[in-house]
Amino acid sequence: MHLGGRSLQVYAGYRDSRCSRSTGTGRLGWMLTYATVDKTAVVDAGQRLYLIAGLHEYSVGGPPDQSSEPGMYMTHGTCRNLASFIPQAGHSYEIIQEQHRPHTCELRVLDQGTDAAPSDLTVEDPRNCPLEAAG
Repeated sequence: MHLGGRSLQVYAGYRDSRCSRSTGTGRLGWMLTYATVDKTAVVDAGQRLYLIAGLHEYSVGGPPDQSSEPGMYMTHGTCRNLASFIPQAGHSYEIIQEQHRPHTCELRVLDQGTDAAPSDLTVEDPRNCPLEAAG
């Protein structure tokens, strides 16, 4: 069975490094690798955005004990990244998360006007956020 893809990417935005839920925070977008399309989300300019990205791999096949029919089995939280920056009014940003090795991925944020990372981009510790923040 071939589904044409092998991962789900989820992006969410918060106002603090602990990914605390509040009005206007949470999921910004998601995409399956086999259905890659550009997605757009509007965020507040002028205040620090904590952007968490989760990449969840899945495989097709039977469960480890082979006791039931083959199906899709997702491994949650395969890879998570957290970065923060202050979005500027009138700017557009491209967010890309790529996996290089199992359980290792990189989150890139590029200002589309300069094709460079925002000067205040900070890599944060995603372990400070609950697993469901990027799930």
